[in-house]
Amino acid sequence: SGNYFNIDPDLNRGPADFERRHNFVLSQLFELPIGRNRKFLGGIGRVADAFIGGWQINSNTTWQSGFHFNVEYNGGADRDTGHNRPNFDGTADIPGTQDQYISRTGFTRPTIGTFGNLPRNFFTGPSYFRTDASLLKKFRFSETMNFEFRLEVVNLFNTVNLGNPDSNLGNPLPNGSFDNANFGKITSTALFGRDPQRNLQFAFRFAF
Repeated sequence: SGNYFNIDPDLNRGPADFERRHNFVLSQLFELPIGRNRKFLGGIGRVADAFIGGWQINSNTTWQSGFHFNVEYNGGADRDTGHNRPNFDGTADIPGTQDQYISRTGFTRPTIGTFGNLPRNFFTGPSYFRTDASLLKKFRFSETMNFEFRLEVVNLFNTVNLGNPDSNLGNPLPNGSFDNANFGKITSTALFGRDPQRNLQFAFRFAF
């Protein structure tokens, strides 16, 4: 820490807001081996194959660690760069629940005119998990012409992905604590409230 007229190049060094440190993506495409000229029931006629053959299952699963976030506080008299960062003694409790993702334990206001010691984006929000899937049926009319029926499902398991918690401690109080009662609470879903819940849609496609 130091006087606000000093320059500290390491003060704002840390992970980017958009960084997800761990990413796992699994894409699957499986055509059922049933129907005409396939492993099972390969000798059936064209009429039966129109109902039994040509089914395909696809899915895409994304599993990621959460976005990083800053903890800050209000304080017009304090002289930080950008957000006012508190001092942190490393003892914050992290229950990880929607009502209290992180507690205010361990955060204190730095001396006026000095920088808080909490690094940039020190904490990480909730992880993200979603599976999108589709069921596809092809009806072939010739070697070059086919008709597709698709059932597409966004967020197949209806997973509720939470956004980052309220990370503003509020205004500093004379006793050294802060006044924001909502600190640490999560009030929105991921992607700024736009993360989709389960959604089904049908599609038709003619290829020639």
